[in-house]
Amino acid sequence: MRRVGWWYGIFFLWVAVASLPACTRTPEWTLFYYPERAELPAEAVNPEAIAGYYEDLAQCRSKARGLLRLSDSGVGSYLCGERCAFNEQKRLQCRSVSQ
Repeated sequence: MRRVGWWYGIFFLWVAVASLPACTRTPEWTLFYYPERAELPAEAVNPEAIAGYYEDLAQCRSKARGLLRLSDSGVGSYLCGERCAFNEQKRLQCRSVSQ
């Protein structure tokens, strides 16, 4: 009976280790949302406009469209940025952007 307990311990340890990458995965897409603006501002990649982080572009777009639907006026604009990070000059830059 004691051997069975040992196998359970090994199994749970393996499950815990296998699930660690899911906890540390960084989001690929950042949503920049501008309520009440029909057009994007010139500096659309703005840390103050961040509305969430998503694993893929489809999730980012879906959230942005949902925010537009929920707004009182139905007016707003958004931008999804891929792998956004601050550069040496402390400006936020994205590898690519999409609407």
